[in-house]
Amino acid sequence: MWLLPIAVVLWLSMSSMAVLLGAELNAEIEKMWPTIGRGEQEAAVAPQSSD
Repeated sequence: MWLLPIAVVLWLSMSSMAVLLGAELNAEIEKMWPTIGRGEQEAAVAPQSSD
């Protein structure tokens, strides 16, 4: 019966570590290859017409 709380704590700690490592990897990839922001993307796709 005492094994269940230990398993839950281990599961939560491993899950949180996976989330943190994923966020760190995502940040490093974003630094190496930046993406176009939403506003810049819309401006590049549909230029404003001068009426």
